[in-house]
Amino acid sequence: MSPAFWMPADWALPAGVRAGVTLRTGGVSLAPFDSLNLGDHVGDQIECVRQNRNLLQSILPAEPRWLQQVHGIAVLDADQTSLDIDPPKADAAITSKMGCVLAILSADCLPILFCLGNGAVVGVAHAGWRGLCAGVLEATALAMMDRCQQLNLPHSMGDMSVWLGPGIGARHYEVGEEVKVAFEKKAQEMAYGLLPEAFTPVLNSPKKYQADLLAITRQRLNLLGIYNISGGNRCTYSSPHQFFSHRRHTHTGVDQGLAQQTGRFASFIWKNS
Repeated sequence: MSPAFWMPADWALPAGVRAGVTLRTGGVSLAPFDSLNLGDHVGDQIECVRQNRNLLQSILPAEPRWLQQVHGIAVLDADQTSLDIDPPKADAAITSKMGCVLAILSADCLPILFCLGNGAVVGVAHAGWRGLCAGVLEATALAMMDRCQQLNLPHSMGDMSVWLGPGIGARHYEVGEEVKVAFEKKAQEMAYGLLPEAFTPVLNSPKKYQADLLAITRQRLNLLGIYNISGGNRCTYSSPHQFFSHRRHTHTGVDQGLAQQTGRFASFIWKNS
């Protein structure tokens, strides 16, 4: 039975692999970080974050490999990095080791979990629009393929499954034309056609669009040959009692303009046995 602050991923995983996401409840942080904030970079009291992480630690086999996420495409090889060093600047990570817990913090950006069909290698990626556009999905999947090759394991993109964690839905994600142009340029570079639903014009708001990160993510995964995709059915903005949402927080006038003044939940995957 899962603890109240943890939700298993709705994802068919091979035996010995576990994955899930934390909720925002059950911790000790005060508003606006109430209550299970796991982000140590958002202005919350460090002691509260430490207590929240200790609570989470109670259900994990090891301390998570936290990342210093910078909206890029760098992939951490968690098997080669010590926990004794400061969290590296990266927006993805992979592992083939038992008990190595990979983690992504988010509060609207898409947390994405990867697993090979036999569970030999798992991975995580943090996909805000910048990282998604630049290629963080591709970088993560390719790093997993490289690890399989190093281990002399049979591998193919088609054997990989992916889970899309809670992220902001298109209805609540308004962006400027520069975001649409960036994805159009990337699509041209990669020689594919951007889906019509990727950017829907906002009525009476010239050069504003509702961006569908989920649709873009699924298309980019399909282009890699990955079709076994689960999740993607939870919107952070629309779920105030379950998940933190940076956009919801600023749009409702709470600490408006303070970009970091909301908590972060975490998505995890690890090989358990």
